[in-house]
Amino acid sequence: MAMDTRIPTVIVDDHDHARTFIRRFVEMSFPDDIVIVEEAHSVDTALEAIRRTEPRLLFLDIDLGDGNGFELLDLLEARRERMQVIIVTAFHHHSKAALRYQAAEYLDKPVIPKEFREGVARVIAKIRTMLANEAALHDVEALRSERDAFAAQLRLQTNVSTAPLVYTVRHQSPTNPVTEIPLHDILSCEGKKDWTIIHRAGSTKTVEVSKSIGMVEKDLAKYPFFLRIGRSSLINLKHCSVVDNTQKNEICVTVPRLGELFVEPAYKDAVRTAIMPFLREQEHP
Repeated sequence: MAMDTRIPTVIVDDHDHARTFIRRFVEMSFPDDIVIVEEAHSVDTALEAIRRTEPRLLFLDIDLGDGNGFELLDLLEARRERMQVIIVTAFHHHSKAALRYQAAEYLDKPVIPKEFREGVARVIAKIRTMLANEAALHDVEALRSERDAFAAQLRLQTNVSTAPLVYTVRHQSPTNPVTEIPLHDILSCEGKKDWTIIHRAGSTKTVEVSKSIGMVEKDLAKYPFFLRIGRSSLINLKHCSVVDNTQKNEICVTVPRLGELFVEPAYKDAVRTAIMPFLREQEHP
């Protein structure tokens, strides 16, 4: 079943005919954008309806039977940040107060259909932008939580063991059978057919591994700061800066001493997914 993406909306007006007009006009003009989830005729009934349905849009009359719409907005407190308000009233003297309460639109009664339609369309666009920003922020927070959880686990593992995290390279030489490279010292890995060159952060000397870069990638796969950016390139994000030029659809990785490397097309989606919270988007005119 497809998710309903329409904006949940509450109508508050103490006149039945006014609520009916707004409902019918909205259902006729914006059937794919707005869904009326509740109607209310007073401050008390509106407060209960809003707390129950959590609308993103509120059509609000000011003069209600048991108070006024501004008193309702005061009672809503934090909910106001997530909700846009369209004031619909027959009294012009409320316009200054509407500005103070940051109402998205102020429509006079009797409502002129063209003005009503244009005003509601502007608010819909604003809400859609808010929802998109909230969704993007949620995704970033989820990725950040995963990163923080892994970092905490890695710290715990490091604290339990006194041995440094290393990558062990075995050689054919009987005099030098093993080289242990601390993970933080690996700058990048460069694939050369069936073997791989490891560039180190603390030395200009490289280490040759008799493994393909794919095999080295598998060895380092449990450490998320190692990232494959091409058929022959694997980098350590802790040493590199990344610039995502979305206009040119290019991702440039700057590796100390080695210079700039561009992420190959086949790896762009994976790179963006892995490091999205940390990318610095570069705008070009």
